[in-house]
Amino acid sequence: ADQVGDEVGNWIFCGAPLADDGHLWVVLKKLVPQPVLNVACLDPTTGKLIWSRRVLQSTALFGGDFDEQQGLLLAAADGRLFCGTNQGSVIALDGRRGEILWVTGYERDEVERVPDWHDRQTLGPNPCVCVDGMVLFAPHDSASVLALDGASGVRLWQRPIPGIARQVVGVRDGRVVVAANQLFGLEVDSGEIAWSVGNESPDSRTMGRCALSGDAVLWPRDSEILVVEPRTGRRLREIPDRKSTRLNSSH
Repeated sequence: ADQVGDEVGNWIFCGAPLADDGHLWVVLKKLVPQPVLNVACLDPTTGKLIWSRRVLQSTALFGGDFDEQQGLLLAAADGRLFCGTNQGSVIALDGRRGEILWVTGYERDEVERVPDWHDRQTLGPNPCVCVDGMVLFAPHDSASVLALDGASGVRLWQRPIPGIARQVVGVRDGRVVVAANQLFGLEVDSGEIAWSVGNESPDSRTMGRCALSGDAVLWPRDSEILVVEPRTGRRLREIPDRKSTRLNSSH
């Protein structure tokens, strides 16, 4: 990563790369003397650097005494790259030239304790989801899900979601599926909550990455995977966790 960063420093690759149309894009980060994020474009055949663009420079969380997870994933649509920084902004770049097209800020939910911030990161990277010209993002440092216009960055709607460790799972049948302590289906046009499943207890919360498969949402929880219909939130079936089943039967 030091061969790609735009200045001397302890650069690291900040998540899996994204490849499309003869380009390979990746996020880079360095923490010293202060956190910096770059997005770089490489030639996928040779690894040669095409461009590297500074997208964020900020102050260290909790004075730098914090083991922050490093995963940030890019999303791409219509020739644009989208980077949700989890530090107060979503950034769009031109995928070929690296020019910053727009930056949209959002209200941050300040966290004062390290354990609270760790809770927000438990599900790993939370990339933007792009659909029909819209960019959807559930930041780690906000209490809301955001819907932005992919061309301009204009905020289309913003919806507060109860619970921590949110992820935008995807869009199906007119619903934006969002996972937190509960599973939510939002109206794609307005962000209104159409349905929710589960409750806010720790036993109900998401435990891993959700997935859309056909006409079903697979929602992993502590002792089961709950299969839910994305349009209505109707529970289709429960898949018990085999490990939990064995533990219970041993008693």
